[in-house]
Amino acid sequence: MTSVQKHHRKRHITTYFLWLLVLISAAAFFVSFMLNPAFPARWSILVLLIMLAIAIFCLILTLYFSRRNIFVKLINIVTALALTAGAVLLPYYTDRVERLFPVISETKIVINLYALTDSPYEKIEDCADAIFISAFDSDPENQEYAIQQLRSQLSERVYISDKKTAEDAAERLLSGHGDVLIMSQAFEGILTDTEAFEDFSERTKVIGSYERVIEIPEPSGSALLTEQPFTVFIAGNDQTGDLSYFGRTDVNMLVTVNPLTHQVLLVNYPRDSYVKNPAYNDAMDKLTHLGMSGMNNTLKGLKEISGTDVDHYILVNFSTFHNIITALHGIEIDNPYKFTAINGMKFEEGRISLNADEALMYVRERKRIPGGDFGRIQHQQIVMKAIIEKVTGPDVIVHFDGLLKAIEGQFLTSMKPDQIFALCRRQLDENASWSVISYHITGRTGTSKCASFSNSQLAVVYPDKNQLEFTAGEIQEIKSGRLIEQKEIPEAR
Repeated sequence: MTSVQKHHRKRHITTYFLWLLVLISAAAFFVSFMLNPAFPARWSILVLLIMLAIAIFCLILTLYFSRRNIFVKLINIVTALALTAGAVLLPYYTDRVERLFPVISETKIVINLYALTDSPYEKIEDCADAIFISAFDSDPENQEYAIQQLRSQLSERVYISDKKTAEDAAERLLSGHGDVLIMSQAFEGILTDTEAFEDFSERTKVIGSYERVIEIPEPSGSALLTEQPFTVFIAGNDQTGDLSYFGRTDVNMLVTVNPLTHQVLLVNYPRDSYVKNPAYNDAMDKLTHLGMSGMNNTLKGLKEISGTDVDHYILVNFSTFHNIITALHGIEIDNPYKFTAINGMKFEEGRISLNADEALMYVRERKRIPGGDFGRIQHQQIVMKAIIEKVTGPDVIVHFDGLLKAIEGQFLTSMKPDQIFALCRRQLDENASWSVISYHITGRTGTSKCASFSNSQLAVVYPDKNQLEFTAGEIQEIKSGRLIEQKEIPEAR
């Protein structure tokens, strides 16, 4: 065999080896696709046929056009690299999605120690002779935990002045009749919402904190989200930063989904709705305050007024909201009326596009729109509809990577990755359009004492009973599998 023949043979062997790489990479891509939990099983047959077609096409090139060695090599190399990249990226994105839904079995409650800003106490170790002010009736378990930690840390007798309510305790500190206030961090928001304590944060400093770790109860909802209707509580607050299982909820939305009829029902409840608080023996309280005793407490309270079990929760804040809309490159909404927000942003009537900043202002504005807080609830539903439409549409693939980055670590939820993947599989398999129906509860405004803040008369909303009964009925209609249409909600009486 001449040297030229040997050279040609070597080139042919290299070309066949590259085709073998194509075959291996095609097999790897198919296996990776098969193992991906987000894709419908029947898609695997189509993917298998496509992989076989690619392998056969490259084989034909290798067998019949091997003299054009560079061209054949290039085709095989590019194809092998593309399939290998796909085989690697599929499990990579699967892992990223799974990390969005970590199984959270415990959470931390922060209990702060507050002193006046001009107090000589700067840290816990300075407080051996201090008088600590507590409020056992308002928050017994956390108060007891903090006092135990204080006794352990100071190794001396701890002097306690116990008051009945958190307001009494805070007033005691501000009036100088005690040195250090023991109070869960979440209660500070309730205090500063009232006129009497609106400057509490400016007049006090945190000299120390304790973190109490508690177990989060398992959700009662079924795992079969694709086989039967379910209800999710979407909760939000107007803060940024870390999310907590314990805390107020400024956005209170029940989302009932029937995956069999492809209907979604949104029901918003005012944050100040005057409802029973299970944590205080069903004494009346603001809906937003129920979360102070944990998300599970809010779910129990919502069951009372909605007439349905709440299977899961998703907790977000305005950071989450802003990041999601940024990742989606904005949304389109149907705005019912023209208005100018308090920051000068103008919103025209009709179909308009909103970027993240505009959407955030749209859902926060309440002073310059009809209905005040009730109008803000309507705006929240309008934006939620727009997000659902965009996320369930085909264009979400284009924004998928950015969406994952936007929501990673940005919400707490009881839903598990396999449940989310199951919903994705069903949507991809059926490519169904969803009917989204929405209602927001209104009612009469007034002032009343609240169980979690019992000294003061707080602004509340007495939710209209007719509207509660109507929406409870609509939820049951959705869950029973009957198709419903958007209706006029009964007027509040």
